[in-house]
Amino acid sequence: MKLLKDNLEQRFYSFDATTLADGAYYLKIVASDMASNPPDKALKTERESERFEVGNTPPVVFESQNNFCCYAGRNDSAISRASG
Repeated sequence: MKLLKDNLEQRFYSFDATTLADGAYYLKIVASDMASNPPDKALKTERESERFEVGNTPPVVFESQNNFCCYAGRNDSAISRASG
């Protein structure tokens, strides 16, 4: 597990997903009020996101046999006849 940011005070946080490798990820959010309360009164909660996929590898278009043009993406592929 990699910590993206710690001790945030802002209500929103964004990050550049292009820095992540292709694959499946979960985000875990941890919130607490420890900074403004004594340790015995502080509250903390956590929530984990649903799984999501990051795919930063660009698709590839190439020419195949029989005048077919092929597209290859990360999780799918499609083949269609080239026109002309």
